[in-house]
Amino acid sequence: MSAIHIFKAGTHTDMHGTKLPFTQSDLAACVKAYNPSVHEAPLVIGHPKTEDPAWGWVKAL
Repeated sequence: MSAIHIFKAGTHTDMHGTKLPFTQSDLAACVKAYNPSVHEAPLVIGHPKTEDPAWGWVKAL
């Protein structure tokens, strides 16, 4: 499967309107920490509620 771009470094606004900066180092730390045997992240479109169905599951970052 091809890579899917899910997030990029920069300033993002959360659902409460707070602007949050994310650096390349922040993203690298997320990749290093991701462990699907602890919690496998769902693939979703947009920002659905937690009970919405997943389109798939993230195996690796």
